[in-house]
Amino acid sequence: MPERVSVLGFDDQPIADWFDLSTVAQSPADIGREAGELALCLINDPDADHKRHIVLPTHVIPRATTAPPPQEEREG
Repeated sequence: MPERVSVLGFDDQPIADWFDLSTVAQSPADIGREAGELALCLINDPDADHKRHIVLPTHVIPRATTAPPPQEEREG
């Protein structure tokens, strides 16, 4: 079954590399920058509506736990 199922971790923790675990990575610097900007907004204007939806880039680091794409079954 391992050849048919992919297993992914998240945040590319060092342990993922030990087990050759495929993972989704994101930039801690980007997260920190966004958090800092939001904190400053809250400090400067605590009564404002600071709700927001933030999407930061991510990428997959394929390692040994990424299965190949499934083959299409052929009819006939």
